[in-house]
Amino acid sequence: MVIKQLVDQVAAIDKQLEKINKTVARLKTTPTTLRKKVRKIKKRS
Repeated sequence: MVIKQLVDQVAAIDKQLEKINKTVARLKTTPTTLRKKVRKIKKRS
């Protein structure tokens, strides 16, 4: 039972890390000027 819960937690963490990796990869390919614009928009909301 405990092992099943741990496996589920590790799977959830793995999914979150995959999302973070995709976001980082997307940001690396985005031009710098566009990145600055996105940061400003996010700070307002």
